[in-house]
Amino acid sequence: MDRVPDDAVDDDPRPDVGGVELESEPQPGPARESSNVVLLDLVVLRHGQVVTKFSAAADPRSAADLRQVLVDAVRRRVGNVSQIAEYEMELRQAGEDALITIFVTSSSPNRL
Repeated sequence: MDRVPDDAVDDDPRPDVGGVELESEPQPGPARESSNVVLLDLVVLRHGQVVTKFSAAADPRSAADLRQVLVDAVRRRVGNVSQIAEYEMELRQAGEDALITIFVTSSSPNRL
């Protein structure tokens, strides 16, 4: 058996694709603190009146996730989110009747 010189050994496990460098492992995306994303049944209300009902994937423990879902729902249904503080969102696990919580948010985009 012939010995291959040490400097000729390619320790890089990535395949050679004509000078194009490929990553061997997926790179992480934006930092996400939670992996508790589940399908939720949601009801958005304003002054106690139902505005819309829908399902969405979100982390029920993440204020940022819930705020974004609420803002997007109000924007789709009403168009104007300047009075977001007047809305509340009931959360239930998809297909379940038990209320997880009711989420409300401030009109300030910097407050979660």
